[in-house]
Amino acid sequence: MTSREKKNMLRLLIGVIVLTLCVGMATPVQAASSKNAKAHKAYEKQIKKDQKKYCPNGHLKYVHKDLNGDGIDELITLPGLGYGSELLYTYKNKKVKRVAGFGHYWSITKYYPKKKVLLCEGDYGGVSGQIYYRFKGTKLITKASLEGTYDMESGQTTYTYYVNGKKTTKQKYMSYIKKLTKGTKAKSLTKVKWKTY
Repeated sequence: MTSREKKNMLRLLIGVIVLTLCVGMATPVQAASSKNAKAHKAYEKQIKKDQKKYCPNGHLKYVHKDLNGDGIDELITLPGLGYGSELLYTYKNKKVKRVAGFGHYWSITKYYPKKKVLLCEGDYGGVSGQIYYRFKGTKLITKASLEGTYDMESGQTTYTYYVNGKKTTKQKYMSYIKKLTKGTKAKSLTKVKWKTY
């Protein structure tokens, strides 16, 4: 075999290896994409239900985002202040499941898909706060929270910090949040374009 034939064989072998790797990597992406399409179709029914239940004379706002990093979007709907600020759904085992409903003036502001973490923030009537949740299957587990209470007489806000349900210091709270979200950048939901049904 000449050196030219060896080079051609080597190129052919490398081409086959690269093609094999590309096909192997495309399969999980295609599977997630197919599941995502099915999730969106199932979410259409949920959007119609929410609109009929919460906004029969108006329009329902909604958005699809992959909040937990599994390649399949979650659905968030905005039913209105009479019912809650946001409702969160996920698609699991070919079914739409409600994960959570966030109360008045609370909403998901950031999410960390690689860590399966959501940050909800709220402010109403002199009480403000934030809650960090982590997805566990189709449930949200509260990992850390802070509550700020405004005193009108003194003009001061007092903060109380919690990690895994136990009261803690600001320093330990901040350290825990850093650990909880380490190695991932937050994605914002505050500037997302909501769709209307």
